[in-house]
Amino acid sequence: MKILLLNGSPNKTGQTMTLAAMLTEKLDGEIKTVHTYDADVAACFDCKYCFENPGCAVKDEMQDIYKLIDWAELFLIASPVHFGIISAKLMTLASRVQTFWAAANVRKDMEKPAKIKGGVNIFTAGAKWNNMFLPCEGVSSLLFHSLGAEQIGSLYAAGTDALPVEQSSEAKRKAELTADRIKLFFNL
Repeated sequence: MKILLLNGSPNKTGQTMTLAAMLTEKLDGEIKTVHTYDADVAACFDCKYCFENPGCAVKDEMQDIYKLIDWAELFLIASPVHFGIISAKLMTLASRVQTFWAAANVRKDMEKPAKIKGGVNIFTAGAKWNNMFLPCEGVSSLLFHSLGAEQIGSLYAAGTDALPVEQSSEAKRKAELTADRIKLFFNL
């Protein structure tokens, strides 16, 4: 399986990447990671270039990320919750997926992938409150739709300020269940 992990955390060894590692260690395949805080990617500025042309008018590291998106079969969208939503750097990258949305919905020239694609959310939060991951789910739902991927599930860890992910038996159990769902989705 070809796995693309889009890491929206500025901390490569923090709660979000620890939870992502709990999941990916249970999956077989090649994993490529984009650390959004290291990527030189500008936000979409709504020029509508992609409404008439494949790709994007902005030439930056997103050009390489587009190739990874085409390559991937499974997308892992990983982010801490920052003020109730995914991180700003991940949102910036997500805005540039507009070109895939335009291919499917405006230009209507998006090719159907040869293989089914899937997506999983991995969200963490230091605090804990009701429905805290819903806004993140809304963004990722549009992102998966634009990428032509079916959402397989979500892996959450809340309250990580009090109980770090690596100490949470619930996080480990949920990572195992999510890995099982992925394997079932891809008939592995």
